[in-house]
This record gives sequence, C-alpha cells and structure tokens, in this order.
Amino acid sequence: MKQIFFFTAVAFLTLSSCRKEGTTLVKDQTLAKSQTQTHANSSGGAFTFSDVYTIDLAGEQFYNSCTNEQMTASTWNLLIDVHGIYNGTKSTITAHANVQEFKGVGEESGLEYIGASTYNEQTNYFSNGVFTTKLVHLTHAMTAGGGNNLIITETFYINVSADGTITYIRDPVLETRCQ
Repeated sequence: MKQIFFFTAVAFLTLSSCRKEGTTLVKDQTLAKSQTQTHANSSGGAFTFSDVYTIDLAGEQFYNSCTNEQMTASTWNLLIDVHGIYNGTKSTITAHANVQEFKGVGEESGLEYIGASTYNEQTNYFSNGVFTTKLVHLTHAMTAGGGNNLIITETFYINVSADGTITYIRDPVLETRCQ
C-alpha cells in the first residue's frame, strides 16, 4: 500500500510540475496578415523562424511603359512565406512568394490584364545582428492578343533580428517593362 501511495505521489508531482510553453492555434482560427513563429532559446543561440505575410494590393497604381498610361489593379494579392534559421553569420532563409488573382486595367486604353507568378529563393546575408534578404518578385501581366504584355517588378527586404522579429520593407517604386 505504501508503494502505491509513493508511486502516486511521485507521478502527481512529476505531472503537475510540467508546463506547456507557447500557444497553439485553435481549430479554424483565422490567421492574421502576418503570423510569426520563432523558436528561440534563452541563451541567445540559434533559432528557427517561420512567417506568412499577405498583402492586398488592390487599388495599386503604376505606369505601364508598354502603353504609356497609368494602370490600376482591381485585384492583386501577394503572399510571402519565409522560414529559416537565425544563427549569426550561418543564418539562412528560404522565401516563397506568389501572386494570386492579379487583374489590372489601363486607364486610357481600357486594356484588361490578368496575371500570376510564383518565386522561390534561398539566401543569407548577416550584418550588425540583423539577417536580411532581398526579394525581387516579378508579376507577368498579360492582355488579350498579347501585344502589350508587361512584367511588373517589386522589391522587398525581409529582416530577421536577434530577438526573432521579422519585418518586411517594400520598395515604393514598381518597375514595368514590355514583354
């Protein structure tokens, strides 16, 4: 009887001293625009990170050098998915970007464009405690007949700091070229 009591007491103490750290998503919970997950240890060593960032660019205006007119995107969704390891000068990041549902209209010509794209990159650049990658993303926009197709170039800088903070900086200048 004493052995059962002793075993039960040890089991109770062992189980009650365990703590769950971190949180998990509730089933069917909606993700925020950017959801960062880092797994850092308290000694400041290496950690993994993962983030999904979505940008709604509907209403974005840019110059179409193929038709010499302004264009407006009626829909334009960009998703950037990054993950990697922060480990000082040995840090690595993998970025995946894709455009969904791009539709744009030339303001003078009325030409309608549709487009999509996908992009993958793995890189590493570390300086002053910040790990940075430059993501140059191309959206291929096509119109009926194909005579005025264009490529839209966007540039993003993705920074991961020593505390696991991930920031996205979008270059405000879009470049376009005829295809």
